[in-house]
Amino acid sequence: MRYAVITGASGGLAKVTIKELFQRGYHVFALDIHTDELLGYPKSQCTAIECDVTDETAIQHAFALISSQCDALDVVINFAGTVAIGSVIEQPAKVFDQLLAVNLLGMYRVNQYAFPLVKKAIGRYINISSEYGTLSAVPFHAFYTSSKHAVEIYNDSLRREVGCFGIKVIKIRPGSFRTRMAEGVHSQFEHAVKTTKYYREILLKMKNMMTKELVRAKDPERFAKTIRKAITHKNPRLVYCVHQSWKMKCLSILPGRLQDMIYGKYFG
Repeated sequence: MRYAVITGASGGLAKVTIKELFQRGYHVFALDIHTDELLGYPKSQCTAIECDVTDETAIQHAFALISSQCDALDVVINFAGTVAIGSVIEQPAKVFDQLLAVNLLGMYRVNQYAFPLVKKAIGRYINISSEYGTLSAVPFHAFYTSSKHAVEIYNDSLRREVGCFGIKVIKIRPGSFRTRMAEGVHSQFEHAVKTTKYYREILLKMKNMMTKELVRAKDPERFAKTIRKAITHKNPRLVYCVHQSWKMKCLSILPGRLQDMIYGKYFG
């Protein structure tokens, strides 16, 4: 029997991944704060564990349970994540604190607690970044983008540190998929428009731009091929990119002053 841990297990991309793992004979330890969404999985293949990745005690308890059921982990996949929209001069620091606690430090803690079990299996870590992980700053999207830039650096550091044990560390940069997080962007923008003191008109324009991007979001099933490669390939890529926005990539490679000019012209 092979064993896997997945954080953020109730999310759309995570559910596709769990399906792939089941097909390959894995038992999955599914960590999430919403375990009611995981109760439909057969207990012979899945152990649902309520776990808030911002709570170190909860992570300790989760891995105590995992260690009681297996002595090695073949793969750890970090999906747990959240998004926040708003101005960096208006949003309180606690918004950034919470987002970093989930997107970066949650991954950091989970991977640390998993390490002895991953080392024993000579397994692999798969860390979910984002297409925003390599993009330049997007106005009103600084919180999520900053966290994913940090994930990029953390992932590469982890890979270079644990490679001597034969452990593989793989990074995946998904673009826009139809998931709960993507749906949440709409409500985040609505809240930002209602509460801003300085940017209402600009945020309305930004909301329209982001809505157009979300229209091209793909079904999570399209993610299956990529995660299958990351899980199964003997020599996987260091990075997998899937369904990224060519418009955002093209904008990001332009000189900074030119990007400023484009954003300034768009926002008026």
